[in-house]
Amino acid sequence: MVLIPRSSPAPTPPLVLGLSPVRRQTIADGDRGTEQTINAIRRLVHQGMTDQAVNRLAIQIIQRAGVRQFDFVGEGLALYQWVLRNFRFVRDVAGVETLRTAREILTVQAGDCDDINGVLLPSLLATTGHDVRLVTISSQAEDPRAFSHIYCEAYLGDRWIPLDAARRDAAFGKGPRHYFRKRIWPLTTNGFQDVQGLGFYRSPLGDDSSDGEDNGFDWTGLATAIGAAGTAAGKIITSINTPSFAPTFARNPATGQLVPVTPQGTIIASSVPGGVVASGSGMIPDWMLFLGLGLGVYAAIK
Repeated sequence: MVLIPRSSPAPTPPLVLGLSPVRRQTIADGDRGTEQTINAIRRLVHQGMTDQAVNRLAIQIIQRAGVRQFDFVGEGLALYQWVLRNFRFVRDVAGVETLRTAREILTVQAGDCDDINGVLLPSLLATTGHDVRLVTISSQAEDPRAFSHIYCEAYLGDRWIPLDAARRDAAFGKGPRHYFRKRIWPLTTNGFQDVQGLGFYRSPLGDDSSDGEDNGFDWTGLATAIGAAGTAAGKIITSINTPSFAPTFARNPATGQLVPVTPQGTIIASSVPGGVVASGSGMIPDWMLFLGLGLGVYAAIK
C-alpha cells in the first residue's frame, strides 16, 4: 500500500500495517501531482503483471469463464466481469491519496478507482498479454481542471475499449461520457496525450455521478433539453418540407371556370361568362387565369 499525502513532511521510512508494508511519499498539487501518482501506478501495474500469483489467477478466471482460445475480446470481458462482481468500491484513507498493490487489492477485495481501474484491471489484462493504457478525466464542476477519476482502456479486437469497474451502472465498454479534461497515459512509456473535453455551462440541472462521485455536472438534464429541442427542430423542418396542397382556386358555379380563393375561403367571381372580377372591376381573360393556375401548381410542387 502506498500512502501519498498532499501536504506532509519529508517522506518517512516504510511502515508495516499487518502483513502489508506501507510506503509514504509527498506529491505536488495539480497536474504534477497527477503525473507522480500515475508513475506510482505504473510501477504497481508492472509489479502486478509480473507477479506469478496474479498471472495464475488471470488464467484461471479466463478458463473458468469458458473463453475459447484466441478469443481475446472474450478474455477482456471475462476479466472485467470478474472484477466487477467481486470488488467493492471504497474511498481512500481520509485526506490521503492511497494506492494498493494488486495483491493487496485481491486480499481486501476493495479499493477506489486508482486501485480497481488503475492497478488491478491493468495487471490482470497485461499479465495475459493485452495492451492497456490509463485514462484520467476531470468531471467536478467546482474544480474542472483537477483530474478526479481514472479508468483503463484495453486494446481488444481492433480498438481501445474503456473498462471502468469503479463507477455506478458500470458495464463492459462503458466509460464516463462527460468530462472537462481527458488525458491518456501509456503504461509502457512515460508521457501522456491530452484529449479535448466537453465545455461546461453552470446550470441548476443537478450533479453528475457517472464518474463514481456525487459531485460535478448533471448532463442528463442537458441531454434531455437538447433532445427536446432537436425534436422540435425536426418538426419544424418536417413542416417546412411538407408541401401544402391547399387549393388556391375553385370552380365558379355560375360560369364553370376556375377562380381564385381568398385566405378566408371565399371566391372572387363574376357571373359574366369568360372572366372573373379582380379588384371589384374589370375583367381577367381566361389565358391569364390559367397562367396563374399553372404558376400556383408549379409553386406548390416546388
